[in-house]
Amino acid sequence: MADDSGTGDTNRLTEDGALASTGRYRAPLDLVLFSEALIVARVASRVTSRPIPEVARAVMRTPVIVRTTDSRRAVRAAGRATSRLARRGAGLDTCLTRALVTAALLPRRSAVTLRIGFRPPSQASAVDGHAWLAVDGEDLEIMIPPGDAGQRHTQVLKIPMRSPRTSRKFSS
Repeated sequence: MADDSGTGDTNRLTEDGALASTGRYRAPLDLVLFSEALIVARVASRVTSRPIPEVARAVMRTPVIVRTTDSRRAVRAAGRATSRLARRGAGLDTCLTRALVTAALLPRRSAVTLRIGFRPPSQASAVDGHAWLAVDGEDLEIMIPPGDAGQRHTQVLKIPMRSPRTSRKFSS
C-alpha cells in the first residue's frame, strides 16, 4: 500500500504478518502500532494481581493484527501505550508492562523471552529490579536502562514468551 505523501515511501506486509516500512514515512504504522499496544497494555496491566507467567500467556494470546520488524518502533509504541493508560489510572507504566506489550508487537517468527533481573543495592539505593526482552537469544539493547552498560542486572527469571514459528510439514 503506497502513501499519498509524494515521497514514494511504502509499507508492506512481511510473510509473518508484520508491517515493514520501506521508507522514511512512518506515521501511519506508528499510529497502528500504538492502537495495538493499547489493547495489549490493558491485558498486561493485570500483572499487579496475577502471576507473571499467567499474564505473559494472556498477552501472547491477545490478537495483534499488525506487528513490526523494527524493535525500536515496538518499544516506542509500547511505552506510549503503557504511559497513556497509567496517566488515566487504568494500568502501570513499568519496564515489566512495557516488555510484555513489546513482546506482542514483535514478529511471530522471532523467539521472544522475558527476562527479569536484579542488581545488588548500592550504598545509596535499594535493590534495583528490571524486566527486558531477549529476541532470538540476544538482549534487546533498547530496553536496557541508560547508564546500565557496565552494571547489568543479574537475571533471576526467564519466561519464554514465544518460540519462533516454523513451517509445519506433515508426513504420511
